[in-house]
Amino acid sequence: MKRFFTLLFAAMLAGQAWAEDFTVGDLKYTITGTTTVSVGAANKDISGNIDIPAEVENDGVTYTVTSIG
Repeated sequence: MKRFFTLLFAAMLAGQAWAEDFTVGDLKYTITGTTTVSVGAANKDISGNIDIPAEVENDGVTYTVTSIG
């Protein structure tokens, strides 16, 4: 059982180390998978309506937005 939790913890750390952020306009994207991202506000002072695209491109890769943070 101890080995299972050690492996689970190591896998979670590896996933966190892989996450990368990039900003497009007022939105900050965090890469969560090979072609998926989570989106949030790059600036806490954003107000009003915000258009969140279904997809965003960065460094030649098109990512699908799968969650809003």
